Amino acid sequence: HLDSPNQAGGQLTAGSNVDVWVSFNGQGSNGVARPIVHELYQDMSVLDVAKSGGNVTLQATSRQAGALIFASQNATIWLVLRPTVGSTDSKPPTIGVGS
Repeated sequence: HLDSPNQAGGQLTAGSNVDVWVSFNGQGSNGVARPIVHELYQDMSVLDVAKSGGNVTLQATSRQAGALIFASQNATIWLVLRPTVGSTDSKPPTIGVGS
């Protein structure tokens, strides 16, 4: 289940493509928890969006599905709508306090 801001402000429809970001508290080398945002996947296809909001079905491999299930239980998932033309994949960044 995703809140509207987490799913691109309700702008997603079947056929959209999204990047999947997760935010969570990671552990720094000193043992102190620090917030991290990481791009998990790029250019995933949206198969369906529930009319009542909150549920988004993505086309995923078994491995991707497992990572998404893990993230849904241990992090906050954000979906970012990709442009329909001209978007390119890049090395997924990780953003933390020092970034």
